[in-house]
Amino acid sequence: MSKLTMLLLLFTILLYTYLFLVRKEIVFFSKRQSSASVIYPCFLVFVLIIYYTNNVTLDKIFQGLAMALIVLSYLFNVRGIANQRIILHSYQNKGIMLEEINHVIIIQDTKKEELRINFFRYGLRLPMVKFDQSLEELLQFLSKSLEEDTEIDIIITEM
Repeated sequence: MSKLTMLLLLFTILLYTYLFLVRKEIVFFSKRQSSASVIYPCFLVFVLIIYYTNNVTLDKIFQGLAMALIVLSYLFNVRGIANQRIILHSYQNKGIMLEEINHVIIIQDTKKEELRINFFRYGLRLPMVKFDQSLEELLQFLSKSLEEDTEIDIIITEM
């Protein structure tokens, strides 16, 4: 096995260790996009078919395995709210600390039964995050975790 293959496998192990630790820290998981759950595996199968059509060596098998695991890591990727921070993408090093949030808008869609939350940090809107949890559950957690002067607006709609 070549040094590049060993380095790639080591990187893959470190990547999954990091993603597992981030996932373990999250208290409220955001909703996943269902299209990504179909697109990534289809893309992966296509790439692996092309990759393995030529002569296959042991080195190439391990490289293909590592490549497949790296692509599948995007399915393992999570967004959500941890105890002290908001994770908008697991590949962020530290996320956004809850103490930096100065405004929150919660939009409750009674028809779809989902919550969409906009967080504002220093007056700038962050990407919207969707949740399946109840409004009471999230509101209780946010009121304890955010600073006292953080403004929380709730909008109830039927879209």
